[in-house]
Amino acid sequence: MPISQTALSWFWLGRRAARGIIMINRKIVFVIGAGSGFDINMPLGTKLAENISKLTAVKNGAYGMPEPCDQKFSDMLRYYAHNNDDMEDPDAIEKYYKISSDISLGINLAKSIDDFVNTHQQNKKLVAVAKIAIAECILNAERNCLLYNEFNGRQFVDFSQTKRTWYSSLFSTLAHGVPSSNMADAFKYITFINFNYDRCLEFFLTNALRQYFLCDNEYANNVVKNIKILHPYGQVGFLPGSAGTRNIIKFGGSDDYPHNSVKAANEIITYTENIQDGNLRSEILEAISGAQSIVFLGFGFHDQNIKILTPPPSQIVFNKQIFATAMGISKPNAKVLMHNLRTMCLPPNSGAQSDNAIFLERELDCTGLLSDYDLVLK
Repeated sequence: MPISQTALSWFWLGRRAARGIIMINRKIVFVIGAGSGFDINMPLGTKLAENISKLTAVKNGAYGMPEPCDQKFSDMLRYYAHNNDDMEDPDAIEKYYKISSDISLGINLAKSIDDFVNTHQQNKKLVAVAKIAIAECILNAERNCLLYNEFNGRQFVDFSQTKRTWYSSLFSTLAHGVPSSNMADAFKYITFINFNYDRCLEFFLTNALRQYFLCDNEYANNVVKNIKILHPYGQVGFLPGSAGTRNIIKFGGSDDYPHNSVKAANEIITYTENIQDGNLRSEILEAISGAQSIVFLGFGFHDQNIKILTPPPSQIVFNKQIFATAMGISKPNAKVLMHNLRTMCLPPNSGAQSDNAIFLERELDCTGLLSDYDLVLK
């Protein structure tokens, strides 16, 4: 009697387990959303909007002219105005300060800063100010999250603080059974599609690789540089050792450069702006269509993000397993998500049985999902 493919898979899994070697050997895509930052104290969408509202709030200055309450942010806008096409406009800085006030007040009526920017996408100055504010708040959030530590030039993460986070759960799953001589194999079949602006994933992986595999920082940087980590909306600059001469900004921002956020804003893409990099768009669609498993961690399933991830039906050639956190999602909305996931990730002829391949967990956070399905993912 022929042995089924499933039986063979379990046979070889058992053989590897007996030798203490269980490595992921199929294509998995991790889609990372804002909700994933909760574990390490990164702000969610509503908190980020609140932080931006406070940062851009305006007061009457020394000469009666309204200016941002935050002196650093005020200086950033002045710097931006004088280094762009507004140098000859005597009222340029006053216009930027007025925009800052508009953002501070208007964002309280929006679901997120992205929604507010979307409403005013034709106002180029407002988009620029919003991006600077986003960058400043994200860099501040990095500086206040569980990964940040000033020890040894910020090249150290206190992993005792992160051991109950999904970052540690995922790293343990990926690194298990991988010899130190070939640690890049841990990420051979892995793609990350990260919708967040921060660099927490890259920073954690670099430090975790160095600590777990006992390699130097340069080697860990090279491994992380070759991991497929795609940022559809860009990021607040690139970490040292990761991107040649592009906008290099230390994790949490540099203390000796007051205009980090102006520089970082150049790397941010709001969701109203199309992804200009055709290669990035192709990589995202190729990763989704070719994945055998897709794991959504803290993903909000907003329409514009689903559109970015959904390949043409003809490109989805086989079924796959889909795992997703959906904490706080109502049952009616969960049904809509099931339909969206089926359309996004499964061939059009999958039929009703496709629901058996979708695991939408309304009671599990990111850590719980990875813990409950760690053997399944392997």
